[in-house]
Amino acid sequence: MVVLSQVISDPNVAIRIGSTTLAVVTLIGVVGAGIAFGVIVGRSASFAQEEIIFRSDISAAINRLITSSEYQELYNPTSTLNDFTNGLNSQLKLSFPQTSIKIVLSAFSGEPILVSSLSQRRKKQLSNRASIITVNGSAYFTHNYASNQLLTAFSTYTQTIVLVDIPGNPSPALGTLSSKYSVFTDTYRTNFTIDQVNSLQSINTNSTLNSTSAG
Repeated sequence: MVVLSQVISDPNVAIRIGSTTLAVVTLIGVVGAGIAFGVIVGRSASFAQEEIIFRSDISAAINRLITSSEYQELYNPTSTLNDFTNGLNSQLKLSFPQTSIKIVLSAFSGEPILVSSLSQRRKKQLSNRASIITVNGSAYFTHNYASNQLLTAFSTYTQTIVLVDIPGNPSPALGTLSSKYSVFTDTYRTNFTIDQVNSLQSINTNSTLNSTSAG
């Protein structure tokens, strides 16, 4: 009892006890706040993962001259469509490395389309006939873009198109994107998740040509 009385009556000891008690209470408060902050951050991180997905509907047309020694016929439509799928997606990743997801193709012309307004007789007299090969589809992003931004990003896109020559052999030539016949819409918001977009598949040549978009 004497010791206790001395401790209580000693002001320095009392101050130390009071300081210790305050430190413990403060520590408990900080730990509690840390737990609450961790819960808030955890919820924010979960919310951030639910990104908004944007979509642009596209029609990419490639200019390809048909020479007098070639037919108006693709040498291998399956290979050409695969080249479009891979080439357009490569250009997408190159132009928008941080925000692009993928391009999903939904329709394919399947052959060169003559775009000259000349008469059929005059066309036959020309050594080179202007044509385009087209694919339609959708490009997906995690960011919003205007149509002119997308068209500019794809303005340098080129694609080798292989036609059939008169003897029946492959006849390759480089095609360029047609700014006149290509269309990229402004992006718009979708209800897709990134996983859902990644699960979408482009058409193949066994599909009905000019079919509607997947997704």
